[in-house]
Amino acid sequence: MAEASRISEARRDAVFARWVIFSPARSRRPTDLKSHGPANPSPGPDDGAPKPSCPFCLGRESECAPEIFRVPAPDESLPWRIRVIENLFPALRREAAPPAPEDEEPVGAGECAVRGFGFHDVVIETPHHEVRLWDLDAEGVRDVLLAYARRVQQLAEHPAVNFTEGIVPAATPSVREIWRAQRADGPAAVLAIGTANPAHCVPQDEFPDFYFRATNSDHLTALKGKFKRVFQKLGVEKRYLHHTEELLRAHPEFLDDQAASLDARLDIVATAVPELAAEASKKAIAEWGRPAADITHLVVTTNSGAHIPGVDFRLIPLLGLRPSVRRTMLYMNGCFAGSAALRLAKDLAENNRGARVLVVCAELTLMLFNGPKEGSFERLIHQGLFGDGAGAVIVGADPLGPVEHALFEMVSAAQTVIPDSGDAITMHITKGGRRVLSDYGNMFGVTIIFVLDELRRRLREQEGVGGAPEWGVVMTFGPGLTVETMVLHATGHMHASP
Repeated sequence: MAEASRISEARRDAVFARWVIFSPARSRRPTDLKSHGPANPSPGPDDGAPKPSCPFCLGRESECAPEIFRVPAPDESLPWRIRVIENLFPALRREAAPPAPEDEEPVGAGECAVRGFGFHDVVIETPHHEVRLWDLDAEGVRDVLLAYARRVQQLAEHPAVNFTEGIVPAATPSVREIWRAQRADGPAAVLAIGTANPAHCVPQDEFPDFYFRATNSDHLTALKGKFKRVFQKLGVEKRYLHHTEELLRAHPEFLDDQAASLDARLDIVATAVPELAAEASKKAIAEWGRPAADITHLVVTTNSGAHIPGVDFRLIPLLGLRPSVRRTMLYMNGCFAGSAALRLAKDLAENNRGARVLVVCAELTLMLFNGPKEGSFERLIHQGLFGDGAGAVIVGADPLGPVEHALFEMVSAAQTVIPDSGDAITMHITKGGRRVLSDYGNMFGVTIIFVLDELRRRLREQEGVGGAPEWGVVMTFGPGLTVETMVLHATGHMHASP
């Protein structure tokens, strides 16, 4: 009998108690449909690109065996989402007569064979060649499983069918497929915001008296008068400071430029910075609505000290993070530190599926505190402009409703250094930025998180009014001159998670 005319047969192996199907039809499959191994080497790299001879791809339906049924695409943008078809090269033949027990023929010691009757169908799980079952979202996987179940139910109604089995090819994914599976489907977004400040609040009109009194410099009356006049033009109404008069009296070395004070300052910020950072982080986590243990990455930035282990390490027990949380510590980035941390969080969230990144920025100006000095007016500007605070943001892609909501989608981010531009800085400060400067002073990299929180508050107030902006650009400047930029899209979910 010619090979092509032979029907399939199923042989039972008595030793291993299993059935094996022998099908001449399977040998006639096109090369691209055969499994690749030593006997059938792959014709080319498996880069996920559609193969020219693939009959299962969208638009090649006419090359396939007859269709049994299809599942339409939910939005009708495609002619189908799932197809169930007959197999052009079936291992079992539906036209063969169903075997009976008496049809079993001995073929060897302990073996017998029967006609290969049965249905060998194909479930095309997606119209896109490069997409695998594990790439689909939950709804897509559900529809595939329902398609399998529907076909099994149809076969169960056939009087001669007593057994059905679904087989999903266990192909080894390529490097590209593994890489794709690790990436998020959508853009990174700000999911929650938290801020914190020290309890000590100093109104700006009272600060000159506080500063000159605490530094024992009231005798510098001319310098103090000049300081007061300039203060009125800084745009700051009040600030929050960790250092109080009591703390400064306990550390007179902070007021003496010739005294060694670095160790004492570092000892204070080693505890105070993590505590302030934890306070802001707890607010962000509470707004986020998920357990702290769900944080996968931690990015911390500060200009206040450089301890080893650092603030990132100390936040793990303070917040109840997992010991395996992946930490990145950024030191001494100046005023662009917050934007740099957000840019890093965007990259982490978009390249690690399911990642939730806690970004924390914390600053205490105690490290730079010193007394007034004749002939060094820039020192006074620093003392009157900068404030203490901490901000925390949770960044993630593909929010999980109903708990998570994207506040601002992080559309793009960039950093550049502008050569020879140290004296060419001009900018227009928005109303949100002016309010933060007025209420808190310049908090270095923390400021950007306070500005995002203020922007969120303003957008919340404008909900339902119309005309609220959807798009914005964040720009921060720091040493270098370094410029950080990020394009944000407001989603409309400005309220905290329930």
